[in-house]
Amino acid sequence: MVFDLPTVNGANKTIKAWVKRAGITKDITSHNGRHSMGTNLIFNGTDILTTSKLLGHTSLKHTMRYVDSADQLKRNAVDSLKVEFEIV
Repeated sequence: MVFDLPTVNGANKTIKAWVKRAGITKDITSHNGRHSMGTNLIFNGTDILTTSKLLGHTSLKHTMRYVDSADQLKRNAVDSLKVEFEIV
């Protein structure tokens, strides 16, 4: 357990207070944290089964969305290089 909070609503209230103090205007909830964790685990090489277990998923099907997100992030990173070659 990371935080000793009684409910998801309690966690979201605490997160909202942190977000407000930080001056962030985006609506952020505990779900965003779970999604970020899943994406970052996959993006940094954690296998899908371990990621699935850490997130408490009942099926790998649920975890696959994080693999898809990480794959897109990797494609975007490569595409951002936009290196042009001149053939001489």
